[in-house]
Amino acid sequence: KKLHWFAWWKLCIPKCDGGMGFRDLYSFNLALLAKQCWRLITNPESVCARILKAKYYPSTDLLQAGPKRGSSFTWQSIVAGLRVLSSGGIWRIGSGEKVNIWEDPWIPSSPDRKVITPRGHTVISKVIDLIDPVTGQWDDELIRDIFNPVDTMRILQIPLNFQAFDDFIAWHHTRNGIFSVRTAYQVQWSHKFRGQLGENMTSSSTLQTAIWNQLWKLQVPRKIQIFCWRALRGIVPLKSILANKHIPVSGECPVCRKGPEDMRHLLFQCDLAKCLWQGLGLWDRIGTAARMDLSGSVILESLLLDLDEPLPLMPSMNCKEVVAAGCWYLWWLRRQHTHHDGCPPQFRWPNSILAIVGNHLKSTQKREVREHKWTRPEPKFVKLNVDASYHADDGMGATAAVLRDEKGVFIAAKCRFYHHAADAMTMEAMAMRDGLILANSMGFNRVEAESDSQNVVNYCQGQDQWWDSAAAIFAECIDVATSIGKVIFTHCFREVNSIA
Repeated sequence: KKLHWFAWWKLCIPKCDGGMGFRDLYSFNLALLAKQCWRLITNPESVCARILKAKYYPSTDLLQAGPKRGSSFTWQSIVAGLRVLSSGGIWRIGSGEKVNIWEDPWIPSSPDRKVITPRGHTVISKVIDLIDPVTGQWDDELIRDIFNPVDTMRILQIPLNFQAFDDFIAWHHTRNGIFSVRTAYQVQWSHKFRGQLGENMTSSSTLQTAIWNQLWKLQVPRKIQIFCWRALRGIVPLKSILANKHIPVSGECPVCRKGPEDMRHLLFQCDLAKCLWQGLGLWDRIGTAARMDLSGSVILESLLLDLDEPLPLMPSMNCKEVVAAGCWYLWWLRRQHTHHDGCPPQFRWPNSILAIVGNHLKSTQKREVREHKWTRPEPKFVKLNVDASYHADDGMGATAAVLRDEKGVFIAAKCRFYHHAADAMTMEAMAMRDGLILANSMGFNRVEAESDSQNVVNYCQGQDQWWDSAAAIFAECIDVATSIGKVIFTHCFREVNSIA
């Protein structure tokens, strides 16, 4: 039998949690089936959707459909995917007629997307009952009477555009509200394995999220990152580790013959390791870290987390990246020696490591970003710059808008504070809406609206349906832009938009 170092489900753990991010095929298949359910919802007039509806849910919608006796394998698969879709779906509020206050998921800022206030003897059941029919906005007084303060704040943060569109289902786990197989897989995998992850993999210190984020951000070749991951997990085939797994081998180090070959010995105590770290000028720092713990994996973890400083031998490189490359190089030297292959001279070791790190840094170096400046609008147009701020801790935000003519001369400005703000995207959309309202109120019929949010610009350029939590605001932006006449939506960089 071959040696199994790690359970497959542990390899499927996301990289940020200490796994390798491999795909669990069962969870991935359910995510693909959920994609088909999403297509049935978003394309109800397709031939497939009409046939399935006529046979399996003629009097209801897909989300309320379920398994039926004698159903086909196709419908059984759709029902399986529907469970995944339901676990991550959320209602966007339009008219509020379809959404049940107490049973449906419709609160974006709630962990389970539902209200936490007990229903009690409340007669009201639909979201439309919480909307003032005169103003088309939330009935503040009624909501405060029915719900606790937490639910009240969460509900009032949801933007409304009453009767602009019907209620619809969106996907909660993407920013734009559109379903993606990637996030659906994450939801299904978490549902299937998160309990095992908590029970089996929270005792070791190397399971801190910080070390895994740090590891996969290192500017070194991927093979070095993978080796460091194996070293932190303790699944490198060293002699002592193999002997502990009942493999009939001697646990002695095959290089120096001075002790059992474990992770600490290979990376920090072997004669090869001492020569290498001394040549790189890191022996004092590594010796300090080695005195703190007996485990080689824990020592490596502390070095990668704490040794964030320039390398004295070459200040353009970071110590933690050189340490990671040095650990891999020691493993390479050990394999060369074990398999009786030639090893380079000792004086070349530091240069080889620096060359590995330096070449990778050069290959991944980003181009210099040129400076961006504000540009004048087209002739007979006015330039509208909008921006927003969002304070997540307080659930508040503010918007600002500035109008300038084709020569860059200031015309007007507007700012507004919002006591209830859902998220940054909603505030950016509100900034665009407030700016367009300002331009419309001053009688301009040619406006170039500029924002540093690419999503807002994309959503306002002729899209007729939105899935984002700010769908109501985007619909209002289109209505105001239509009443203005000619509106050009453009994206700008943040430094260009500093005036707003």
